Amino acid sequence: MDGRRIFYALTGRPGCGKTTAILRIVDLLLEKGVKVYGMYTEEIRERGR
Repeated sequence: MDGRRIFYALTGRPGCGKTTAILRIVDLLLEKGVKVYGMYTEEIRERGR
């Protein structure tokens, strides 16, 4: 790349596969030699919600 950074945000309802999708996308990018930086968080629940 030419030094530009691209940012993505993935949103959706609980349980729709966001984490699964982003982890697979990251794996594919890494396989192609693309540097990937970022974070994701597992679902955090309070009082069962």
